[in-house]
Amino acid sequence: STVLVPRGNGGIQAYGDAAGFLLGIHHFNNGIGNVVREIDGINNTCPVRFVVDFADSESSQTVAVENFSRDICTHPDRPPAALFSAWRSAVSIPLAVLSSVYAIPQISPLSTSTELNDVTQYRYFARLIPSDAGTARATIDYLRSRSPSLRHLGVLYVNDAYGSAFFQALSESAQSESTPVGDRINVLGSPFSYNVASYADISPREIRIAIRALADTSIRVFFGVFYDVHYELVMRTAFEFGIAGPGYTWILSDGVSESYLHKRSYPAGSPLAIASQGIGILKAEGGRETVDGNRGYDRFSRAWYGQSDDSIDYYNCVGRPPNNTAGDPSIYYQGGPGLFSREDGGSIAPTAGSVFVYDSVMALGLAACGLLKDGKGQIEGTDLFAAFLRQNFEGASGRVVIDAATHSRDAVSAFFVLYNANGQTVDGVTTFAVNTASHTVAASADTESAAADPDAAAGTSILWVDMNATSFVYADGTATFPPPPEGDKNLIPRGLLIAGYVLFAVAAFAIIVCGVWLYLHRLKRQVKHRQPPLLGLVLLGCLISTSTILALAQESSGDGPVPACMVSPWLYSVGFCLTFATL
Repeated sequence: STVLVPRGNGGIQAYGDAAGFLLGIHHFNNGIGNVVREIDGINNTCPVRFVVDFADSESSQTVAVENFSRDICTHPDRPPAALFSAWRSAVSIPLAVLSSVYAIPQISPLSTSTELNDVTQYRYFARLIPSDAGTARATIDYLRSRSPSLRHLGVLYVNDAYGSAFFQALSESAQSESTPVGDRINVLGSPFSYNVASYADISPREIRIAIRALADTSIRVFFGVFYDVHYELVMRTAFEFGIAGPGYTWILSDGVSESYLHKRSYPAGSPLAIASQGIGILKAEGGRETVDGNRGYDRFSRAWYGQSDDSIDYYNCVGRPPNNTAGDPSIYYQGGPGLFSREDGGSIAPTAGSVFVYDSVMALGLAACGLLKDGKGQIEGTDLFAAFLRQNFEGASGRVVIDAATHSRDAVSAFFVLYNANGQTVDGVTTFAVNTASHTVAASADTESAAADPDAAAGTSILWVDMNATSFVYADGTATFPPPPEGDKNLIPRGLLIAGYVLFAVAAFAIIVCGVWLYLHRLKRQVKHRQPPLLGLVLLGCLISTSTILALAQESSGDGPVPACMVSPWLYSVGFCLTFATL
């Protein structure tokens, strides 16, 4: 049996993700191979069947662990074969520790924190979505492709496992050793905290402090790592501090969903209407439909939109948790007739989670059947997880290949999308439409070789292409990436430079005069008593330490390094030691 812990907001996205999971269960149990060819007729050759129980994590670590522990304790003789959970990384982490204790494979469709790449601690955790390290690579590559001169990036992030790991991944990708020093991007992070027991419990004061820190810089390009519930307060505050709107660029992580902003309206000219214009949302997606219609995502899309109203009734009954801590099962979204009908204007398209969780079900089922085919009489969690990591097939999200070093999908084989929010004002109200502006090139046949050689894949840039006839519209209403500001480079005023050079010349002249005098009078008795060699060392030390002025006067009008900066402490230290060691 499997346990799915969906997002606890009861929204249509969670419903769509659960629908993808149940569609995968239905296809595998009945050997329907119209999406994944490998499972066609597998019900006739393999006795493995999935039975599913749902529980609501409510986006809370405590609730998720309690639900999973209760399931283990209630049925100690038949623990779940696998755990499909959770959406938030902060919830998946404690669950991954607990599932490792019981050797139960845990597969998450949307948890992306790089902390979960630690395979020594989270031994039975895996995912078919790339980690934040992969998304960070895609983000930095996108920014470099659009603004090669960009050298500074501000990051506003939630101070939890997801946000902190994402910020760290951005910093590492921006400062990658494979990038020339002059082309590296300096990343400035500013975190804000919230009640991790309830990610909707927001502290306006924390957000103001974090945004003020970014506003005190000259940075104009920002990346946000926070959630839907934080969006309006964050962007309103950013506008208040003057770092949102025309001249500034904001790109958000998948913590804010594109469906949150799509069709959202604000009064025209209001802070949120101005700040939301040109917002970008970058995330890993399951895929895009192609012209030829022969890719895995095309097949999944046809199966998704081909679901009948009977499937909706089944999902409404089975696909929701039986209860929650509020004791109110009615909060969960319920689908209506025609929900999956493309012709009838159905309101739900395949979600990213539905695609990844569908492929996860396929991979787990194929792994279990492979073990039975190899003669395993009883499937243990350790063997099942190892077989899951070895799976390689063309799924709904493309070629499924898992990196054994991280138990995550490599960014080279993933599909990333950049959404763009563009507002239109009618009758004093600005309504935003969120559309795809750019995406990465679909994984090629080299995916398997890239996964086999992670070091080679790590040095490969992720190529972004714009959608046909679609341009990213920035906050100023144009399709041109705002140029970085000239800013104050904090250069030394010319007057101070002249004064420094004059003082050095005076000091050097005095030292030379003293040196000449010492040489001319070196044989006199009074001078001999003062030991001319030591006096010469004193003068040499004074000249070396005074030369520090020359090193400190060196600077760069660009972003390049100034080697003389490292000479300064050496000049002054050596000169000081020579001068006073001889006294």
